Amino acid sequence: MKIDPTKEYTYGIGTLAYYDAMFSGLIPIKIIDINSGINKVLVTKDFLGYKKGDILTIAHYYCIPRKHVYKSGCYLKIKTNFKWSRNINKENLQIPTPLFDQFVKDCKAVAQLFNQL
Repeated sequence: MKIDPTKEYTYGIGTLAYYDAMFSGLIPIKIIDINSGINKVLVTKDFLGYKKGDILTIAHYYCIPRKHVYKSGCYLKIKTNFKWSRNINKENLQIPTPLFDQFVKDCKAVAQLFNQL
């Protein structure tokens, strides 16, 4: 997918991204929670001191969607026309639709359990 520089993109939970670690480079991650500017992420690949499966809590401005990182010559560049949102909906298409539908069913089941208490 080519990123249109005139459009702002919104990403949510489930997005594959990079953690822009100051001295370690771009570490592959997956967003697992977003909460008022702080993202909880899962490391998806062993990289320097980070191990696959590690869970980190980092500021949202260190998380860059993978689609927004591109190579220009010998440099990596980042297109910054994106934002993070906790609101997940089918229009964002950040997670596959079957997973979204299962997520909604699970949430409804949990709500019913709480209503029974």
